[in-house]
Amino acid sequence: MRVIHGRDARATLVLPSPAAFSRARGAFVLRRSRCDNATNMPGTLFIVATPIGNLEDLTPRALRVLGEVDLIACEDTRHTRGLLNRFGVQAKTISYHEHNERERAEELGKLLEAGNNIAIVSDAGTPLISDPGFRIVRAAIERGIRVIPIPGPAAFVAALIASGLPTDQFFFAGFLPARATARRALLDSRNAGLLRSAAPDRCGVKGRSEHTRRSNRRRRPRADKTS
Repeated sequence: MRVIHGRDARATLVLPSPAAFSRARGAFVLRRSRCDNATNMPGTLFIVATPIGNLEDLTPRALRVLGEVDLIACEDTRHTRGLLNRFGVQAKTISYHEHNERERAEELGKLLEAGNNIAIVSDAGTPLISDPGFRIVRAAIERGIRVIPIPGPAAFVAALIASGLPTDQFFFAGFLPARATARRALLDSRNAGLLRSAAPDRCGVKGRSEHTRRSNRRRRPRADKTS
């Protein structure tokens, strides 16, 4: 997923800077320099959701946290830097993606223990949802470090509430298995509304054909059992 910097977003978005939020509402991210015994205090891990298509979806709370943490761990530093620059956020970034997640989680865990406040973001949407992040969250919890979610956009939730499907029960499958047999077995085992992640070039024929196969199986007449 990518953040789309459209003309409407640029024209209508007017938000104060992170510094303005801190002055107006107080600094909620405790920096080490503001605490006398900071060397004995671990930092906090913030899981920050970012826009999935409209920059106005970045919440004031998310903007403030991104402007106050010591480090931002992101999937693509260049992509996140573009978002930060748009809002005037000057923050250090470090890459955190599926190819270095295991090693980086250990590194970030040590930084958190040393008192650094760290935010984790994905390219767009809520981190950990079909994106890297659970290893650093697990590492933080195992170290007794606070983990604070900063809620915001999530693509599958937006898709669900606009789909017309029943929302009292649903199953989010993430990215389905590549093999057709495993994919069909997973789909057939669920009766609730199903949501899945897919790359843009895989959202067409395959999704319709699977839906058709499932519908046909439901409509297929079954022979009566006789003794």
